[in-house]
Amino acid sequence: MKNQSFYFACCVLVALLSQASAAENNNGSTADVGITAGAQASAASSAKGVRAYAIVKPGGEALLKKGFKSITNPQTGVYCLKPKNDLNLDLLGIAPSVTVEWGESSGNNLSAFYHQTVPLACSEKEIEILTFSFTAGGNNEPSNNVAFVISVP
Repeated sequence: MKNQSFYFACCVLVALLSQASAAENNNGSTADVGITAGAQASAASSAKGVRAYAIVKPGGEALLKKGFKSITNPQTGVYCLKPKNDLNLDLLGIAPSVTVEWGESSGNNLSAFYHQTVPLACSEKEIEILTFSFTAGGNNEPSNNVAFVISVP
């Protein structure tokens, strides 16, 4: 039940909805709200103003996606998301929102971000997402331990 509530919260973030996955108690604290798989799917399908979104596990498996034909992980820390043709996205004119999905990630000090300049491993028809693990005092390393959420308005 906890994972379903978390995925629902991610869907809401991706969909830029104003609903929350927590309910306020009389004392102002929050309590977890049980969310069914059906409610999760309903929230995802009603993502207004969002052309494509996905919750992507390390390695490239999508827990949830809309508007993407494929998701690949061609090299460590690089994910290529191919939008469906019918979206007619101008990939040079988009500004996707990307964030780490901590429930499926492993490790600390992780990041995920959209890489628009010359692709490292993706084609010009794919959206490239880079994922990293940071070590204090050390080098930032590409990582396949990072799950992420992407939203394309």
